[in-house]
Amino acid sequence: MAQEAPSHWSVGKCSPFARLDCDRLGVRYAGRSGLGDCGTVLADRPVPRQCAAFYFEITVGRGGPHTRASIGLVGAAHDLCRQPGTVSRTSAGMRDTSVGGAARAIASQAGLAWRGVDGLLFRADDDGSNAGSDFGARFGPGDTVGCGLLVAERRAFFTKNGALTGDLQPVPPMGADVFAACSLHAPGDFAKACFSGPFQFDLASFVEARRRLAVARLATRRPTASKTARALPGTSRRFGRVGGALEHGTGRYCLH
Repeated sequence: MAQEAPSHWSVGKCSPFARLDCDRLGVRYAGRSGLGDCGTVLADRPVPRQCAAFYFEITVGRGGPHTRASIGLVGAAHDLCRQPGTVSRTSAGMRDTSVGGAARAIASQAGLAWRGVDGLLFRADDDGSNAGSDFGARFGPGDTVGCGLLVAERRAFFTKNGALTGDLQPVPPMGADVFAACSLHAPGDFAKACFSGPFQFDLASFVEARRRLAVARLATRRPTASKTARALPGTSRRFGRVGGALEHGTGRYCLH
């Protein structure tokens, strides 16, 4: 049975320092910008494992003078009082002493996120480390930024105001379920999510370009185009119905 794609933020996966609007798409910061009071919220459902590409956008509102919003992907056990892309080694899950238990706990807390105030990319890997690296672009009030996942490739991508930003990023192990995430960490911060489109970013064209690239790469290793097509059953199935899914409104947020 196919998994349903996310449609809004989760009331049950919302930091005490964040407040959801009635539509569960808008989120507002309700903390004091302290070290342990980040307002993180996750989507109501994980990324469907059977889709080719998952994508969502947030539009950053014009709140306080110093917006500190982040967008990314996290594991199911992410600490909601921490920014996505960072993990606490002292959390309860890390005290699992069973064989492989700690590793599984870390993986489910791991994540990847882009922070607007300084343009840093944060990656919490399965070894529990946190690393912020220069991603280049910054974003703030008035910007619409997006985060997506190419499921088969296990690579994430980010967008700003409809344009791809930076390189594709390898996704750290996050466990079985991966969630869309947004965090706010400054007074007045506000963001509104879009999970079902229409998006500023042309997701269908991007996915089609990735499909063509995959076919071209395999074509250099195969004697004929027909053999190349037969060698790509997963790719053709996962990417072939992009147009139909968009046209019929069944996959605007998660292309099958």
